[in-house]
Amino acid sequence: MERANGGLEAEISDLTGEERRVVFRDLKTEVTRVFCQLDPPTRFHWASSARKLLEMLGFFETDPQDTFAFSMEQAVELACEFIKQAGSRAARDGVGITLH
Repeated sequence: MERANGGLEAEISDLTGEERRVVFRDLKTEVTRVFCQLDPPTRFHWASSARKLLEMLGFFETDPQDTFAFSMEQAVELACEFIKQAGSRAARDGVGITLH
């Protein structure tokens, strides 16, 4: 996925460590908010993905730097995709992305 001005990775690298922590904290809050608004069957469908995503975001909130296993850019993209899909009709129908 290409973006103007060097992409998401460049945008993240321009942030200070504290700004990155705020971004990941706010993404955790938003993922949690979206998840909690789902109806119970849909919440059940998304539970594993939400848990894994929250763990990843929590890791970057604590230590905001890329690791061997995954990057901050990937975490932001997955969080945005989760937020988008979890509220969509596909999610309500039990279809969508998973992080398995």
